[in-house]
Amino acid sequence: MTQPSAHYRQHHDVEAPSVDGFSFRQAWRVQTRLDHLLADGAITLRQWHAAVAFREDLETAARSAWRAPVWLSVAAGASSSRGETIGIRLDALARLRHIANALGPFACALLEACIARDWSWAFLGRRLGVDPKTARAWTVTAIKALALL
Repeated sequence: MTQPSAHYRQHHDVEAPSVDGFSFRQAWRVQTRLDHLLADGAITLRQWHAAVAFREDLETAARSAWRAPVWLSVAAGASSSRGETIGIRLDALARLRHIANALGPFACALLEACIARDWSWAFLGRRLGVDPKTARAWTVTAIKALALL
């Protein structure tokens, strides 16, 4: 089984595959900042799930900008009609719009930076002109607010 290079491991936290009585992970897994917040107890499992749902909505909305060629959807055996796909994308966009209206652009930018882009706290702090711990605390607050919606 191939494994990540030493250079990749230097820049990412990865978990080795594990198939035993407690877990069934057949591939290497990258630990995200969001996963670390959950492991550190900064957010709850419910808040983590809300953040993952937010990331899925962002990914769905981003996919709407690129339409797969017909031959790709036919080759992949896509069973959903174009109307269903558009409906899913519109639902994701509506949820994102609701979140943006409720939380505001700053909180949404923090959510995207952590959840979708997985920026380091140091990088986010530099972008905001604050200490990395402050950037992390603000992001945790935004995730908690997201979970309350």
